[in-house]
Amino acid sequence: GPSPYRADLNDRVVVDIWGPDFDTVRNSGIQKFSDFGMDKLAIILHTWQNMGYDCGLPKHSPADASLGGGAALSSLVAAAKNFGYLLALHQNYTDMYPNSPYWSTADIAISPDGTQHKGWNNPACSTPQAYMIAADKMIQYVNSEAPGIKSAYQTNASYLDVTPTLPPHWLVDYSASNPNATTAQDAWGQMVAHNERHHAIFQGPLFGEGGRNGYSVWQAGSVDGSEGENMGRESAKVIPDLVLRQLKSLRADQGMGYPGRWLDAANQSVTGQVNGLDAATFPWDKYRATQIAYGRTGLMNQGTLDASTPNAFYKYWVKEFYTFRELQSEYLSSDVSQILYRNAAGALVDLSQALRDNVDFFNAQLKITYANGLEIYVNRHQSAAWTVALGGVSYYLPPNGWAARNNATGFLDLSHLVDAGGNPN
Repeated sequence: GPSPYRADLNDRVVVDIWGPDFDTVRNSGIQKFSDFGMDKLAIILHTWQNMGYDCGLPKHSPADASLGGGAALSSLVAAAKNFGYLLALHQNYTDMYPNSPYWSTADIAISPDGTQHKGWNNPACSTPQAYMIAADKMIQYVNSEAPGIKSAYQTNASYLDVTPTLPPHWLVDYSASNPNATTAQDAWGQMVAHNERHHAIFQGPLFGEGGRNGYSVWQAGSVDGSEGENMGRESAKVIPDLVLRQLKSLRADQGMGYPGRWLDAANQSVTGQVNGLDAATFPWDKYRATQIAYGRTGLMNQGTLDASTPNAFYKYWVKEFYTFRELQSEYLSSDVSQILYRNAAGALVDLSQALRDNVDFFNAQLKITYANGLEIYVNRHQSAAWTVALGGVSYYLPPNGWAARNNATGFLDLSHLVDAGGNPN
């Protein structure tokens, strides 16, 4: 069934923030979001942990003193909640570092070859190599850390790194002395229990890391929303049937994942990193047309809120918010009723026929209809325009353009040309 807070995310655009200090995030981020009229946000703050980002885990609290400490973080959270926002703090109960005060070799998962299962290697840490905690041992660290985080900072949502994107067999413990996490089914059950504990503690939506491997599908209905990475990144074929028909009602994923990860590796300024995105050259229309096709929330993501941020990214964030705030409310609150693809003859056909017709799914042109009356045309073709009719009006969709209308509510959202001659609108 749907995750417990899935419906709360219908009209919330997600914001990913990676620093810098808590006062700057509050003043240059949260306050400015409100100043720009952004009334419905779910904010994920990734950098706050006691020993630095992704270091010393699974130790998290108290907040990093170099970023302002607990009082400044509490002030940040209070400001967000005052504006009606959700705020989640990044947590990770998969990786254990040898310098963590929790270090215990008995709780590290064993690989098939008998060695300790290596986790993330973070060169920014004084002891960079982490090891993976056995699936059945994670919950004890959640119970040691998460209630204190909730009590100290009063956050109203949570975020889990790593586990929401891992295939269950990665967390199998091959130790002969552990009878509780020896199968993928055991590990999956432990991850679901892990998620349920977060819901119980934080009494709000649980967000999670996504992944291009598609394994986050396993936890749909347990995690409320993951960052919506897809296999193939920006070069992927656009075939949203599984997501729209089966997954969207269970969880509300964000965008197409971090924009910097979505780019093909050759186009990334810093390969594989969240930061390093050139906002001026990033293909925003292609990214947004894709996330509309997949029924995703808006995602405002790019690095830290330093002095250059307002000039570099706020105009993109504002556009992201106002593009998706109402549009996603329309499609996330309704089940999809029909997904059609335009074939070479110009006919709109279902996926089964589109496969027979050898439709070019990378350059997909789709019509998606929802039960509430919403109709969306998405032109993900990278070179051809497409003329469509909505409500008796013709719209000229350029590459990566879209048109959405709900006659029942009068809703209209467009990224189109004024006429077939290519004049912009």
